[in-house]
Amino acid sequence: MMTRADLIAIMQYILTDVLGQPADGPLHKALRQEYIESIHDMLGTHDKVINEDLQYEGSEGNMVHLHHGHCGLIKALKAYYTHCITKLDPTFDIDSDWRAITSMEFDHSRSCS
Repeated sequence: MMTRADLIAIMQYILTDVLGQPADGPLHKALRQEYIESIHDMLGTHDKVINEDLQYEGSEGNMVHLHHGHCGLIKALKAYYTHCITKLDPTFDIDSDWRAITSMEFDHSRSCS
C-alpha cells in the first residue's frame, strides 16, 4: 500500500516528467493553492473545479485562473487513468505503475482518443 508521501512524490513525477510542467509553473501553483497534493487528490477533483476554480498567484500578486490548456492536461490525465484501469489486461496495476508512465506513452494515448 502506498503512503501519502508516495502519492505526493508520484504527483510530482506526473506533473514534471509526464506532463512536462515546470515545478514553479502555473499548474503546480494552482494545485498547491487548492491543497491538491497527491495524485489521488487530483484524480478525485471534479471537472467543474478544474474548469472554474483552479487559480494561482500571478507575478503581481493577483489571482489568475488556470489556462484552459493546463485544465485540459488534468482532464486528459484523469481520462488516461480511467482508460488504464478499465483495460482488460489483468496484470496492469496503475496504482503501483505510475512511475512507468512516460510522456511519450501519455501523449500517444491523448492522440489516439
